[in-house]
Amino acid sequence: MGNSTTYAIPINLVLAAIVAAVFTGSKSEIVLESDIPLLGIALALIIQEILLVQWLSSAANVDYTKRLVGSQISVNKRIAYLTVPFISIIIIGSLLFLISNREISFIAGLRILSVSIILTLCADPLIGLKDKGPVAILGAGLAYLVVLNAGVSGHQRTADFLEIYLPGVAGNALVVGVLCYLVLSCRWTYYRLFCFEEMYEWKRSVIDTFIPFAIMAIGATVQLFEFFSLLFTGQ
Repeated sequence: MGNSTTYAIPINLVLAAIVAAVFTGSKSEIVLESDIPLLGIALALIIQEILLVQWLSSAANVDYTKRLVGSQISVNKRIAYLTVPFISIIIIGSLLFLISNREISFIAGLRILSVSIILTLCADPLIGLKDKGPVAILGAGLAYLVVLNAGVSGHQRTADFLEIYLPGVAGNALVVGVLCYLVLSCRWTYYRLFCFEEMYEWKRSVIDTFIPFAIMAIGATVQLFEFFSLLFTGQ
């Protein structure tokens, strides 16, 4: 398990940098209006799963699978836990697409597939809490959603803020890279804490997630100041 812990940050950083570099050619002014970063993040999550979870953490994965089987979760059931949400998300995404104004195209279908992969793989670590009960899964899931939603919802404010100091494309690429790293880092943190039960590494996990989250929150600095000013002064 030491190898995966040692290489996790470099691998996640390289994957995030590659996604940012691929996005650099996009001309979209709104970051997530472009299909490219979503495809990149989906590919990065797949590579993370192969390298960090399946290969470098193979020994921990064996122990994890044994624990799941002891909790009456077989390999087939684990696959079902991924397949059912994946198909459900694709159906929801397709329905939303059909009522939108976007024309049907290959890249549009690829976007739906990418988002489905992202959401499914991000939810996968929650299976590690199956033997802890529904309350644990719900609590961890809500915390997970809060962090990821804050990062995604704040990415455009950060991109707009960085435009003051960086060229538009460079600022957007930086934001996409940080957003990708935040997604990869959060997922890996949940895997280590809940699937591989490495609770002793919680401080590193907090730092690893907090740093990209703080960068994503740069664009909300003014809003945060105004909120706390209102909270403490009423004005």
